Amino acid sequence: YERIAVLIEAAKAQKVQVLCFPELSITGYNCEDMFSSVHTARMALSSLERIIALTDGITVMVGLPVYHRGSMYNCAAVIQNKKILGINPKKILTREGVHYEPRWFRPWPFHRVDPIHLLGQNVPFGDVCYQLGNLQLGIVICEEAWSSEGTASDSSLSGCELVVNLSASHFALGKSKTRETLVADASRAFQAYYLYTNLLGLESGRIIYDGELLLGEFGKIAARSKRFQLNEGCLLVRDIDLDLARVSKLKNRSVLDTSSLAIDERRVAGEALKKAQDSDPEIEVRWRGVSEDTNTLPFVEFLQAEKVGLYDYLRKSKSNGFMISLSGGCDSSVVAVLCAHMIAEALKELGPKGLAKAFQWPLPANPEDPRSWINQRVTTIYQST
Repeated sequence: YERIAVLIEAAKAQKVQVLCFPELSITGYNCEDMFSSVHTARMALSSLERIIALTDGITVMVGLPVYHRGSMYNCAAVIQNKKILGINPKKILTREGVHYEPRWFRPWPFHRVDPIHLLGQNVPFGDVCYQLGNLQLGIVICEEAWSSEGTASDSSLSGCELVVNLSASHFALGKSKTRETLVADASRAFQAYYLYTNLLGLESGRIIYDGELLLGEFGKIAARSKRFQLNEGCLLVRDIDLDLARVSKLKNRSVLDTSSLAIDERRVAGEALKKAQDSDPEIEVRWRGVSEDTNTLPFVEFLQAEKVGLYDYLRKSKSNGFMISLSGGCDSSVVAVLCAHMIAEALKELGPKGLAKAFQWPLPANPEDPRSWINQRVTTIYQST
């Protein structure tokens, strides 16, 4: 809750109108069998209630498990001005590699909507999209975008100017390029803005998330965040032009014709959003330029992913440092290098006070020198093979 609250306040300070968090952002993705506990869903709802209180003047999407009619669902909650507009349960679950979602969750059928009572509100629960004034907003949850049976042909999304994707996509070498292709292709298919969000950090001691944020615009990547950050969260802020999306839909005849489809019963009305210049006449339009991803080489990706994994493991375990058994071989030597590299990079990114605060460590004699931190926090013991 605390990290979500900090990011909501930071977004409001930048006059953000729509803010999207990743999949299962309230609980984390890797609760595993704890998702089978009603207590987990109950605690997630308790956090959601606190988050709702922060949403005056902003529309927020967060991920959480929701218990409904005897089953647990992996959901996105859409909140606006202290009110839940709707709950979107995931329709296609992941069951490959490190993912076992069908063990804990049930998939929701396409085009179905049920009523549900949550936190004192009657809320639509199901395959819904949102009409926020003149903006139509669609929701996608991770695997729904990757699957061949997913939302590329979903009629309710093809009318949207903005589609948001709440994801928990684990790190793998080269996967970022695949994600970029996915986001660009989806934005082309819908002729819309397509926002992709991902988790950041290490979960359950074994799965790393790179925190990548992407904005697709009619077939290209319009904005991206820096991956592998050591902050507890980051924002990617961009302004969008709804008229550009509408003109693109008019020009592109391959976009699904939704005029004859009965989807009104699956459209939830919310309040209209403000234009960027209306909310702050002095604000500079934030839509120019795309930052370059400098972490595309495999060995650089590996180094950066290990940096995030080691940093988050050390922080969450509240350990005082690393102890490494050195045999003189390649494996243990690489481990020592990775630990030292993480500390040096964390010092560069967070500064001495930020690093000390993250790990609750005292400052060394020379806090600006990474060698002082490494000597203090990396211990090696020689054990010959």
